Amino acid sequence: MNDLILLVEDDLVLGKTLKDFFEDNGLSVIWSVNGVDAVKRYKESRPQLLLLDIVLPELDGFSVANEIREINGVVPIIFMTGTALDIENYHKAYQLLRATNYIEKPVNPHHALAQIMSLLNPKGVHKFIINNLHILIDGQQLTINDRTIKLLDKEIKVFTLLLENINFTVRREYILSEVWRDDNYKMNNA
Repeated sequence: MNDLILLVEDDLVLGKTLKDFFEDNGLSVIWSVNGVDAVKRYKESRPQLLLLDIVLPELDGFSVANEIREINGVVPIIFMTGTALDIENYHKAYQLLRATNYIEKPVNPHHALAQIMSLLNPKGVHKFIINNLHILIDGQQLTINDRTIKLLDKEIKVFTLLLENINFTVRREYILSEVWRDDNYKMNNA
C-alpha cells in the first residue's frame, strides 16, 4: 500500500504538477483546493502527512492545521508559502501548530518529495525515481535499479543533496555548509 498524503493547494497548475509528480513516485495523493474541503478530506481519509499551502480560500492553512491538530497532534505538516514569513508566523507554525517544516514557493517537486519521503521513512531511507532509474539510499548503501554500492557517509549526503535538487545548480558553498556544516574552503579539503 502506498503512503497517503493530503496536498492542499489552490493554484491548479502547481497542485496538478505536484500531485502527478508524487503519484509518479509512488505516493497516493488526495488533493484539495480550499481549507474547508481539506479538513473534511483529512477526517475521511487520515493521511500520513499534509503538504499545506498557507494562503487558501475559505479557511487559511494555519486554521486548517489548527483543526487537524485537534484531531491528530503528531501528523507531519509541511507548510508551503509564497509570501514572506515574519516572526509571528514562524512562531505560530512551529510553536503553536507544531509544523514539521516550510517550503518556499516556487516549489521544487524533487525537494518536496525528498522531505516527504524522509518524514514517511524516518529510518533515513530515501527513494528517487528519475526516468527509468530507481534510486534507494538506505544508510550508507546506494542502490540504483539492482546494483548496490556502499559509500562513505559524506558521499551519501552529497549524493542525496544533489538528488533532492535535481535540475538545479547546487553551489559548492551550499554543499559544504549542508554536508560539512562549514563553508570555509580552508577547513574542507574536499
